[in-house]
Amino acid sequence: MRTNITFLLLFLVFSLPLMAQQPDAHLQYIPESEVPSIVVENQRTLFPTKIVSQWQVESRSRFDDKGIRYVANFEVDGKTGFSASYLEDGLLLFTREIISKEIIPESIRLQVKQEFPKFELQVSDLIAIPSPPTEIYMIKLRDHNLLQTAFFDVTGVKIEKKNLPPEIVFLME
Repeated sequence: MRTNITFLLLFLVFSLPLMAQQPDAHLQYIPESEVPSIVVENQRTLFPTKIVSQWQVESRSRFDDKGIRYVANFEVDGKTGFSASYLEDGLLLFTREIISKEIIPESIRLQVKQEFPKFELQVSDLIAIPSPPTEIYMIKLRDHNLLQTAFFDVTGVKIEKKNLPPEIVFLME
């Protein structure tokens, strides 16, 4: 009996982290041949010198395989961490660049330190929305196992989550 309980506890300890990662399972890698041609053409038109290293598709929900967003991951000047997200009709939703904490403007770093004193700045995404032209820093923070996300415009003004553009809300869902 004691062996069964021990085995069950070990199983739970090792399976919980796997279940915690499950929400991102709706974002899947796909070959370019499965991406709508209008999306591929728009990627080539908007980023003619960038070669897509991999495509991903995001489902409407975690329980539906019908794609609503296609993501092109590519490099710029040999640096990885760039992507462009499109709707099925080829409309560019936003571009995203993963940037290190050293590149984040100092005004934002100081404000993060003041507002989140217990958190360590991990990484940031610079998200550019084409219409209307908007750039937003999505700052990821960590305090041990506690994660926090904060948003700032390029001038360093904090943006409350309720005031985010719909494209960023879409990204966070």
